[in-house]
Amino acid sequence: MKTDIVIRKLVSLERCLERIANRLPETAETFAIDLDRQDIVILNLERAIQISIDLGIVVLRSNSIPIPETYGEIFLELQRALGLGNELATSLKQAASFRNLAVHEYTKLDLERVFLFSKRELEDLRSFGSWIKNLTSL
Repeated sequence: MKTDIVIRKLVSLERCLERIANRLPETAETFAIDLDRQDIVILNLERAIQISIDLGIVVLRSNSIPIPETYGEIFLELQRALGLGNELATSLKQAASFRNLAVHEYTKLDLERVFLFSKRELEDLRSFGSWIKNLTSL
């Protein structure tokens, strides 16, 4: 496995998650009126999800497992082949769908849903980073 790539991506993932945690307000109402917070949270959430996708690809390739056709399926394949928890795999599959929506249809985002999703996804993305660390013995 390309340990240096995994380490760099894990550091980037943690940085993105810290930025989200530091800028995500207590309420959806505050989030809805603060454009700077919205931009910081959404951009870092997109990045964190993409980094998680990239980590999944690295792990699958290093285990000679074919890469699925869609980003969401990467997490389901990690579940099937390497034991990623079912709940976490399902959540990360949904995160991959959110990432696609945020990247391609940013103006259609429901900010209250983004706020709630961000709060939930922070923990799931942290859990995925921990799973990768354990899997790769880092």
